[in-house]
Amino acid sequence: MDVSREDRSAQIARRLGYAGLIPFVGLGVAAVLELSLPIASVTALLFYAATILSFLGALQWGLAIAAPHRTHAATLFVASVIPSLIAWSALLVSIRATRVGLAMMAAGFVGWYLWERVSSWSDYPGWFQRLRGTLTTIVSITLAVVAITTH
Repeated sequence: MDVSREDRSAQIARRLGYAGLIPFVGLGVAAVLELSLPIASVTALLFYAATILSFLGALQWGLAIAAPHRTHAATLFVASVIPSLIAWSALLVSIRATRVGLAMMAAGFVGWYLWERVSSWSDYPGWFQRLRGTLTTIVSITLAVVAITTH
């Protein structure tokens, strides 16, 4: 049976998405257990979360570029920078208040997921919608647990 290109792309994206959870969960466990790592696990988790949250904003940018004729393309361009601003703000806050930075990051992931649901959800294929839901849930729970348990 020949697997279509879209099916192959979806498989690759799912594998990469789930592999992207490894640093979240691994660093989250290390932070909760207070394991000694070369860099503080909470700091590494925050930096990784900021990178991924910024990446999610870029998805909206890509949608706007792919179909600039859409009536809401300008909104997508403007909105696409919000995750990066949230991530940057969370990193700055975490310098003085780690728990608050983690909570901001978790809220950023949930908030951005909700934004996508109302702004551009129908632009995504079904497999991606399911993947985003699963990944966002795991990432948000991980960040929240670390925020609650961090000293």
